[in-house]
Amino acid sequence: MSGMRERATTALLLPASLALLLAIGIAALAHRETRLQRLVNANLDAGAIPDTYLVPSDSRPGYCRVADRRGATIHRNETGAAGRNWTCQRFGSESPGLGPDLWLVRAKRKGTGTVLFVPVEQVPDWGYPYLYEFVRLRLSSAELPAVHWTQLFVSRIYQGLYLRVPLPFDLRKREGGSGVRRELLTLRDGEVSVVDTRFLDAGALYDSRLEAGAAPELPLPSQDMGWLVDLRPTPGLTLLLSNLEPFELSPLPLPVSLPDLYARIYRRAPVRFRDPGLARSLPDRGTSTRPPLLSAEELADLRSGFESYAGALQSALSSHRHLYDQSETTLDRLAERLDSLLKQSLAPGGI
Repeated sequence: MSGMRERATTALLLPASLALLLAIGIAALAHRETRLQRLVNANLDAGAIPDTYLVPSDSRPGYCRVADRRGATIHRNETGAAGRNWTCQRFGSESPGLGPDLWLVRAKRKGTGTVLFVPVEQVPDWGYPYLYEFVRLRLSSAELPAVHWTQLFVSRIYQGLYLRVPLPFDLRKREGGSGVRRELLTLRDGEVSVVDTRFLDAGALYDSRLEAGAAPELPLPSQDMGWLVDLRPTPGLTLLLSNLEPFELSPLPLPVSLPDLYARIYRRAPVRFRDPGLARSLPDRGTSTRPPLLSAEELADLRSGFESYAGALQSALSSHRHLYDQSETTLDRLAERLDSLLKQSLAPGGI
């Protein structure tokens, strides 16, 4: 009888224990602040940093529209919705569930092309995009794509602070282009990594130049471009190879490493070549080490503009870190770095 009573007592206690554990788990979840709860409390006003909205297509899986807030308004159907459909790929963070994803959107139509949305954590130098834009505006003839920070939203849900990195665009034949995609060469440690301007496997254009015995050479960069290349925060020097004779090379000192992003997206390295000849054809560090010539007024504008840039970036970082539960830091060191950089680069007669 005692054994039966013990089994009966155990049978009664077991559901009660499970219920207690379940209640504890629910209580813990209720008191734990989730990402969505943190998002509700976040201040997403980033001042000068614009918003970008990716709106997934209801009818075409793998496609999305790129729009502003107004264009991202939910429609009953997609007819008449603002923006064109792009192929839209999402790649999970290195720490799933803990960090933002990397996005790659592509379109063949004129004026769009290929754009990478790179999370702020994967940008090695947060001050460099400002200097990149400064030089880009001074070199209107150079083909430097407009790179800028943006707050990214997907289906109107905030994803975080991203660097919007477009690649140089190639026109299709029916739009007056050659129909051959240009290639992006990254020279690092005597090896050349190659992707095309659609961020796909490449190498045919570069390989054909090697086979023809006419490997492309990089002319000495201009003073402003050489300074920017010297400041690049990524290993290796990235070059844009023209698809038209004489197949010229030009520096493309983006704020991110294309081979590293390619490896992260495709889980393998891009096509690589061993080409000591190209390495020998480059001047030391591939640059002109002379600083750009700035007037006192230009230098003052550069410094004051950086203060505004750093303030907007700090505001956007606060929202991003609130969402991903990261510790807060300031951008004071960026301002110090810029000031030190300008003193070193521009002191001996640079102004």
